[in-house]
Amino acid sequence: MQVCINIIASEGTRDSWLLKLTADDINRILARYKEHVNYWNIAIEAIHRELQAFANALGPGHSFSEIAPIFDSLPAKRIPTLVVYTYAQVRKELLSPPGPGSGVGAWSPCPFTQDEIGRIRS
Repeated sequence: MQVCINIIASEGTRDSWLLKLTADDINRILARYKEHVNYWNIAIEAIHRELQAFANALGPGHSFSEIAPIFDSLPAKRIPTLVVYTYAQVRKELLSPPGPGSGVGAWSPCPFTQDEIGRIRS
């Protein structure tokens, strides 16, 4: 947790993503932390100190009294991220050889093969 707190405190403010942390992001961090402390059987006093430091790193509007109940309510396991796909239009063009006397080739649309489509989708 200390590494996470250090990253939030130093890079979060510097790179302006601290204010963009969502409740889901915080839940994901706390659930992973709970998985860790349960596995290693960490003392409750250490957990309280780290949750307090985490709340402080998140900045104003976050406190131990807000973070602790969230921590308590979460399962002790990693919460997978929700992957949101955005779609882009992809076009394949091939450069044809230069015509006689022009010295410049021309780009023309070309269909994708099924293998290329599979690679793009993955």
